[in-house]
Amino acid sequence: MRLTTPLVVAAKANATNISAYRFFSKSFCSACSPATELGLDLCSISYTFNDTSKVLTVKSSQAVYGTYHALGFIFDRSWTPMLSICARALSILLVVAIYAVSQRTVVWIDESDLSWWTRLVHFVAPKQYRQPCLAFRVSDVCFNSDVYVVLYVISVLADEIIALRFSRNINNWQKNAAPDITVNIRLLAITVRWLWINCFLVKLLKWLAHFVGRSQYSGHNTFAATLTFSSATYVYLGMIVLYFRNDFIEATNADKVDLKSTTQNLDAISVEFLNSWYVRAMPPLFGVVLANLTVLLALDHILNRRWWKKVLKNSLARQFAFNTTSIFCVIAGEYGDRPGYLGTTLTMKARALCTLRWFVCNHLTCFGLPELGKAVRGLVAEKANEDKMRSVGSTRVRTASTFKQVNVRRAPGDGQASVAPSGIHDVDEYDPTDTDNKSTAPGGLSSSELVMIVQTREGHVRMINSDKQEIGAINMEVKILHDSTVVIG
Repeated sequence: MRLTTPLVVAAKANATNISAYRFFSKSFCSACSPATELGLDLCSISYTFNDTSKVLTVKSSQAVYGTYHALGFIFDRSWTPMLSICARALSILLVVAIYAVSQRTVVWIDESDLSWWTRLVHFVAPKQYRQPCLAFRVSDVCFNSDVYVVLYVISVLADEIIALRFSRNINNWQKNAAPDITVNIRLLAITVRWLWINCFLVKLLKWLAHFVGRSQYSGHNTFAATLTFSSATYVYLGMIVLYFRNDFIEATNADKVDLKSTTQNLDAISVEFLNSWYVRAMPPLFGVVLANLTVLLALDHILNRRWWKKVLKNSLARQFAFNTTSIFCVIAGEYGDRPGYLGTTLTMKARALCTLRWFVCNHLTCFGLPELGKAVRGLVAEKANEDKMRSVGSTRVRTASTFKQVNVRRAPGDGQASVAPSGIHDVDEYDPTDTDNKSTAPGGLSSSELVMIVQTREGHVRMINSDKQEIGAINMEVKILHDSTVVIG
């Protein structure tokens, strides 16, 4: 239906410009609820007016090119948009809470002893120290938190029907118009929401790989490791393909046939739901999304193959790649090598490790796979070699310290000589100021000692030393107060 604003008939003129409204209601299947498209254009019309009969005859009309087309929609009010708004509001509050927690150091506690209510509070508001911390970035929270990803996917799917219709019509009108950056930004804003669908699919595939696979130890399921990105850059690259999803849907439905009510009896024609516009385009579009993820993951692991080979030799990195639903292996630390140790070491702040452990235990699904015995034996062997080297060095120093250097001088007034020892320092002497390099309790931790991050079968994250003793909260508290580092093997 087309309507115009009131036309003022001039005495001699037979052409004018007038605003025209367009109401276009359409549905994509016989049982689907229709949506009404609204349009406002400036039209140029040619007309004749019979003053005797007061009849206005429009000879021709066309839109004035170069002017703006106002586009609007009328959708049925339902519960799905409200669900989308509520889920999106919860996800925003959640990401703000997680990011606020990441700026402080979380207390290292045993979460297996917490009640369900305490665990729920610990999920969003854990106990913290006043010491600042920088464990992860906002992108790591938005794309990697299981709860946030699920909430945002719910908000996207709840109003995706409206978003698809809106973006399709904007895209169709934009093709025949001059380039407009604001329109492109709107299309990009609607498309970027599918990045969380990509993240959800990767997390789901990773969980299925663990559930279906027969891996008994962390590091055996190679397919799960390939479902992990080295950074958020590859997630953002997924927008390139998603931006053209409207064009892909149009190409999938290229065999459409337009029927006009002026020439066809539309009452006798029906369109089944499975043959509707968007439903028949979803399977190919889903295949394109999976292919896009496959290319991005393959590109990441091929370009960074040396980095991945080195990183996966570290126990904390293996927890992210093999033993959780994390799609990132981003850790705030420095990777390196140690003589006599076959794995890769990771040096990071103890404060960052405490906060990162809280995120892993509460916002990721842990699989509870134990570490390989080979990795644990390597940690023990490195400790034995280090103790052996210290013992050899200590013996040499003790042997050298038995030979004292003396200075002989003659005392005034007599002919005797006095001996003054030089006092060579013994390296094994206890230094009370050296509190960071010596363990103060059983299961303690020094800044140079290698530790390993492991999981129990219940999915609780633990940290053990070379004696296979768990590092307790007291030892971590000392390192937090001194802002010390932890070396993870």
